[in-house]
Amino acid sequence: MSCLFHRLIFGSHTKEVKILQISSLDQLKHKLLQVIVIVLVVTFFKKLLGMDVKSFQDLLYLAIAILVIAVSSDLMHAQSDIKHSEE
Repeated sequence: MSCLFHRLIFGSHTKEVKILQISSLDQLKHKLLQVIVIVLVVTFFKKLLGMDVKSFQDLLYLAIAILVIAVSSDLMHAQSDIKHSEE
């Protein structure tokens, strides 16, 4: 019944989304690493909201931390693109 309903709404030519399809141990490690990094970034920004800025040095540390997160995210994305192009 649900399959019939799905075909009525989306048609019979829908593409499968393969976001969670993992074909090797390296892909599993990479996806787990991405999840861990996202959890750490969210936790960092939660703690950041409760931070009291008292000096210029606090702002400097905050800017450096955000820069490190941005660069590491960019490097992970670049590494992911390289791995996908090799496959």
